Amino acid sequence: MISINDVKEDYVFNHCNDEFVRTYNVQKKWNDMSFAERNCYDTAIPHKMNLPTNALLSEIFEFIEKWYCMDELKWSLWEEASEDFIHRFNTLMNEISEFPSAKSYEPDETIDPNSFYTGGIS
Repeated sequence: MISINDVKEDYVFNHCNDEFVRTYNVQKKWNDMSFAERNCYDTAIPHKMNLPTNALLSEIFEFIEKWYCMDELKWSLWEEASEDFIHRFNTLMNEISEFPSAKSYEPDETIDPNSFYTGGIS
């Protein structure tokens, strides 16, 4: 287990709600939480986001189809999307993946619910 004071990542995982929460917000409330509430948190390990090019293009093409109310437009867009276009789009997605905030997280170590937050909140 790790103390809430030693958590360095931007997010922690609340396994009771199955969501990632900003560490700062949890630390602000930590000492006012019940033991049961504190017992819900794990640290989180960051990973570089892997943005799926084809899935994102599908979403974009579907959005365009719905926006313009044109039945089956997405299929025409897919047919007209060249390999070069898909490659350029993938390059753009890779560039976005390099943004400092473009991280995905996975739960890791349990945060000790018996610890008290002693750090300052700035």
